[in-house]
Amino acid sequence: FGVSSLLCTPKIPAVLHPAGVSPVREHQEKSVLFSSPIPVLHPQGPPEHPPSLSCTAETLDILTLLNFRPRIVLVESIPEGMTFSDGSVPNPSTFSTWMNLLGTVTHSLDIASFYWTMTNEDTRTHEPSAAQGEQILNELLQLPQRGITVRITVSRPSAKAPLNDLRALEQSGAVVRTVDMPRLTGGVLHTKFWLVDGTHLYLGSANMDWRSLTQVKELGVAVYNCSCLAKDLGKIFEAYWALGIPGASIPVPWPANYSTPFNMETPLELKLNDTDAAVYFSSSPPALCAAGRTQDLGALLSVIDAAEAFVDVAVMSYLPTTEFSHPQRFWPAIDNRLRKAVFERRVKVRLLVGCWRHSRVTMFPFLKSLAAVADNQTRYSVAVVSIVA
Repeated sequence: FGVSSLLCTPKIPAVLHPAGVSPVREHQEKSVLFSSPIPVLHPQGPPEHPPSLSCTAETLDILTLLNFRPRIVLVESIPEGMTFSDGSVPNPSTFSTWMNLLGTVTHSLDIASFYWTMTNEDTRTHEPSAAQGEQILNELLQLPQRGITVRITVSRPSAKAPLNDLRALEQSGAVVRTVDMPRLTGGVLHTKFWLVDGTHLYLGSANMDWRSLTQVKELGVAVYNCSCLAKDLGKIFEAYWALGIPGASIPVPWPANYSTPFNMETPLELKLNDTDAAVYFSSSPPALCAAGRTQDLGALLSVIDAAEAFVDVAVMSYLPTTEFSHPQRFWPAIDNRLRKAVFERRVKVRLLVGCWRHSRVTMFPFLKSLAAVADNQTRYSVAVVSIVA
């Protein structure tokens, strides 16, 4: 469970959902959903004095991003060995984005996370592609020595989860709080985001795992110079921080300082990437949503309902059932909405699904059922593609 959506509306609705609304296994692909047409996503709130930073070899000039104008950029991780056509233009990498954010931090860094394994000690190998994760961890370990406050919230580790990174961070001076989501909600803290100096942020699917930088397809956004959005996302972090106190319970209702005026009905209106936009964060589970916060399911369904031409979905798995709770039950909320969009508005649906060795066999009949909507007699457009992972 966790904050999973940053929604921007520049005239036409668009949505980015980097994290799922239910617990997922480690090292798996995450979900991304776009509604048509896809505009440029953006934010706001420049600092009085933009921090200085040396240029990098990244395709995006970080000095341009860190000017007085608020910017938002799609970032991604592409697994090593995966290549695209010569005409494709890659987004900035998750690794370079995290390094850029680490280069801008001057006084505080808050990280919400699922689990930590930034070195390949968990595999007991010497995998070269772990170098990027190890470099990020080394940079993080140096921050407290520079007087920078580092706070980390992490889901309660399982018995087999590696703890070396978290212990090293605590020893370096970072403050780590474990959120006992199994006790509080029966789920996990699945959120992944960074907040830098209350001004910049990253929100996406990438875990604090070296594989999320070099081995797994990930997608997220980096927001620069947007204190308004950072402050609102900070309220979600503070809720996790409060729940990280031993024996904490979920307040009912949440105190007023955790509430937000920005939601699906009243989004934050601002200039983003020089474009008028309306923005809000959604979150889950409902018990962790303070007053005013739109829940993830409502945000997802609103995006599907607003689609006029197409809905493209990329997910780790696709099941109109509960997958991680017992007993399992039928849960067709999203599946029904996709079928309704196809049937009533002739929206084109494309579904990209991961096919893992551990994928549930029950997934495939549901996929075939959805694909069957595009029968030649109906002229509906539904395409389902399964990617072997």
